[in-house]
Amino acid sequence: MQLSQLVNIASGLQVSTLPDADYLPVPKPVQLLQLSDFSDDGVPLPPFRNQLTSLPPAADKHLLRPGQVLLTAKGARLFAACVQSDWLPALASTSFFVLTVEDSRLLPEYLTLLLNMPAMRETFWALFTTTTIPTLSRRSLLTLELPELPPLALQHRAVEFHRLWLREKALTISYLTHREQLVFGTLTRFITA
Repeated sequence: MQLSQLVNIASGLQVSTLPDADYLPVPKPVQLLQLSDFSDDGVPLPPFRNQLTSLPPAADKHLLRPGQVLLTAKGARLFAACVQSDWLPALASTSFFVLTVEDSRLLPEYLTLLLNMPAMRETFWALFTTTTIPTLSRRSLLTLELPELPPLALQHRAVEFHRLWLREKALTISYLTHREQLVFGTLTRFITA
């Protein structure tokens, strides 16, 4: 099954962080999500760096909704992230494709998991056009083949299992960071004793 059968694909919006004369003020700051706002696993690294207080006139139709999936469109990092309500209001930069699931047999979180799998990332790297900045074309993304979809209950279980793995990974990294500080603190005391 091709990705185009399951989702609508749009590009992120070109927005300047320095407002232009035709930009309109917004009542609440809007996050401009960029690649640097996420880990290589697609986990957000809040606080998001760019908040916009004014937008181009047509930008409101590009505001993200919970459940949309951001996928790297260009650059050396490749990941997908599922938009969460606590990120909003937000816009995706042009570094992302915005995928909106249009088939009730597919959970957005499951799509995110699929797109972050190592085998899928290898497929993406093969699709990237190599210029100065590696770029994924919308056309090649539309024809991307996905595995057969499991039942929704199994998708939910896979998503929860992946969420738990990401939590375990974050805790392990945090533990190792603290452990390293302890070890080097002890070694420093040995050296300076």
